[in-house]
Amino acid sequence: MVDRGPTALVLALLVLSLPVGCRNKEDEPGGKTQAGAADQAASPSSGLGLSAPVSDAVSRSLHLRIYPDMAVPGREVVIEVQVVPDLVGEQPQFAFSAPQDPCGGALDVAGNRLVYRVPSDCRGSGITFVAAASGSFGRLEREVRLDIKKAVFMESVVFSYPVPGQKVASPVAVWWDRTLYLNRHESLSFVATRAGEKVVETGTVSPDLVLELDLPPSPEPVQVVGRTSSGTEETAQLRVHERIAPSWPGSIVMLDPFTDAERTGTGTTRDLIEGGGKCQVGLGRRVGPAGETAFMYLQYHVSKQKLLGKGDAFIGFSERVGSVGPASEYDQLVLWMKGDAVHTPASPVHVRIEGSNGSKRTFKIKRLQDHWRRYHFPVARTLRRGASEELRRIQVYVDSKDVSPPLGTLLFGAMYLEPFPKQGTEPAAEAKSE
Repeated sequence: MVDRGPTALVLALLVLSLPVGCRNKEDEPGGKTQAGAADQAASPSSGLGLSAPVSDAVSRSLHLRIYPDMAVPGREVVIEVQVVPDLVGEQPQFAFSAPQDPCGGALDVAGNRLVYRVPSDCRGSGITFVAAASGSFGRLEREVRLDIKKAVFMESVVFSYPVPGQKVASPVAVWWDRTLYLNRHESLSFVATRAGEKVVETGTVSPDLVLELDLPPSPEPVQVVGRTSSGTEETAQLRVHERIAPSWPGSIVMLDPFTDAERTGTGTTRDLIEGGGKCQVGLGRRVGPAGETAFMYLQYHVSKQKLLGKGDAFIGFSERVGSVGPASEYDQLVLWMKGDAVHTPASPVHVRIEGSNGSKRTFKIKRLQDHWRRYHFPVARTLRRGASEELRRIQVYVDSKDVSPPLGTLLFGAMYLEPFPKQGTEPAAEAKSE
């Protein structure tokens, strides 16, 4: 018999030195964040990698917030780094470098934050930054590549939430420069996690979508990450204290749930009012743990030419109400609305109620809030020309001659009628938003 001991030992060592298994590079700790990174060779200084064992068997990663997600000559790029989950009592060491920088700009580093001012004469195909964090968990690295664009300032992904110290309410509005991502043929996706568990995931969304993340309130912070298909991302850490979303009791007459961009809840069409500019309506998505809910948005744009003309200069929509019975049966009209949560909310907004016998009244909301809110308007006290008068039309609009800002977005969650309580029943206690 031939002795194969040394040969077998050499073969075993060779087998141990070979890669084990097949998996996508994006699933590896060293996977790139840029599109096409899976086709590039792995290197110790690229992607997100661990160079030492992770302490107490908890897998950690680097989360980045990048603003904006492109390098614009003459403007700053800010990158903030965070190790998640946090280590109590430990202060990681952060470092930044620019292994590929055709512009030769200076790196201004302060703790976990890098500020890079792009030189005004910057040209090239892109800038690569490497962010690193070191601690008891070892060393984590993350590579970011930004396109160099000679363009005006453009927003990246923005999570609208109050400044530190204020309470965060869900759903959280997410905004981004839709034109930018449409022109670049990019899509986006959002993931929210709490204590390492996934809470909300949107999947791939189109750049022209209006989106809300419905995060359940909890004393534990939520990590929300927005990513583009090109690999850039932004991160926000939120502590959600309360949830304010459209809801209603069972004893109402629903006029419009705003789940259809063209037709109302009573089957009538929704007509646009464009006397003072242009507007368009569409459906947004509110994504939460239980699924998705649709709501309607209206984007308006004041026309300077029409402002100079005579007559009304309204922008909004008009709805014809179906047969719902005498107006004297209804205490109030309730409209769930909110304004643009990132830019200045529209101010003022008008709501007009019209009856079948000629009664009409216009209400003014001096300042639309940037969170969901019930707005109440009296019906029986407004339409009083005979017991048979019915509610016929509702209009919601801004006046181009006094609205601010001249370009904005209004969101609509529901519109319904609340009847007077029947005799012998106690009205339900409910706080009204005036």
